[in-house]
Amino acid sequence: MEDTIAYITYMGPKLQMAVAGDFNGWDPNQGKMTHVKGTDFWYLPLVLDPAANVQYKLVSNNQDWFVDPKNTLIASSDTDNSVLQMPKYKPETETKYIEGIPHGQICEYNLKSKHLNAERNFKIYYPSGYALSTDKYPLVLVNDGYAYLKYAHMANVLDQLINEDKIPPVVAVFLPPDKRTEEYAKELQGPFKSFVIEELYPWLKTNSRLSAAEGSAVVLGSSYGGTISLSLALEAPEIFGNVGAFSGYVSDDILQRFSITDKTPIRIYLNHGIYDHLIPIQESLAKFKPILVNKGYEYRYEEYPEAHHYEFWRAHLDDALIYLIGKK
Repeated sequence: MEDTIAYITYMGPKLQMAVAGDFNGWDPNQGKMTHVKGTDFWYLPLVLDPAANVQYKLVSNNQDWFVDPKNTLIASSDTDNSVLQMPKYKPETETKYIEGIPHGQICEYNLKSKHLNAERNFKIYYPSGYALSTDKYPLVLVNDGYAYLKYAHMANVLDQLINEDKIPPVVAVFLPPDKRTEEYAKELQGPFKSFVIEELYPWLKTNSRLSAAEGSAVVLGSSYGGTISLSLALEAPEIFGNVGAFSGYVSDDILQRFSITDKTPIRIYLNHGIYDHLIPIQESLAKFKPILVNKGYEYRYEEYPEAHHYEFWRAHLDDALIYLIGKK
């Protein structure tokens, strides 16, 4: 690395080498490496933000994709990618498990849904001391919940924020999708919302000690998980008065509802990575922000030199939770 330039290099007898990543839309044709004649050496210079955090793969012969064998930084997700962190990037620390601080307990449950005609599993995080207390707690509902536990290490984030008194103790529900695209953004969105509002939330009120304050719950998610989070807040602001959308796609339906309806009492946290390769997300956020301003919503929007992955989203869980329910 030199200032704002990162050089990705490779040595090997390949016919053609390229780099595909967040910075070129994962298109190897946009990242062809230069071959030094008479050697096995290939290289590609990349001009990046000095605080960038992006992912990539090497591509040989325009068909074989693989992680960089000399890069020990590998992304935590279903698909392994190499990670490139520029010199001014500051890695988050909130996701680390810390010995010696109180830790919450996670339990798994299931609930039969008439709206979805299926049994749905979910996990609940109970803060330290819950069992010995009679207190009531704010609810945090996390879409793509199991992924947030596995890849965003969100239980560790909650432990640290609560221990440092940055947010109050919360009951967090980690809800995974079944048919993700359909439930979050397509034809099953209606039944999924009905399940959350009419079945899951009443079950939680009966079986957990939740705050009775109107609109005290948080709902959050990323990408299409941000879509369903915004939609749930619109549908039931009396429950979900706080919504976090990480790299969230704001659908035309949501844009229209925010535009034509009176201001709803919800607080909104939004963020986006400038290297996000999904252009519709960027376009939808550009349309959404002026609507929030015109309607007078309380919201926070942040951009970072990152992309569409859990390394980005988990790094700003603390920002979202502190903004939405942090102790004032």
